[in-house]
Amino acid sequence: MQKFHNHLVPQTINQWLYAIWLIVCLVSVWFIAPIYFNEPEQIFGFPLLYAWCTGIGIVWLIGCMFFGFRIEKEREEFKKNNQI
Repeated sequence: MQKFHNHLVPQTINQWLYAIWLIVCLVSVWFIAPIYFNEPEQIFGFPLLYAWCTGIGIVWLIGCMFFGFRIEKEREEFKKNNQI
């Protein structure tokens, strides 16, 4: 019987780090930000909550690009090594 391979479950360390990075950033925006940063403080004319979420979004994007490029590099090396 062929083993079932689920593409939603991370297989490599970079895929696990990517998934953890996603969860940390989502928790930072959806749970931590509304609780701790919902004050009317201003940063460069924007509310603190907006500045926090924008900053986390930029950090998340950079992290996703970093891990995404590493995952793609792993995938290319795997394909190259497993050619017949």
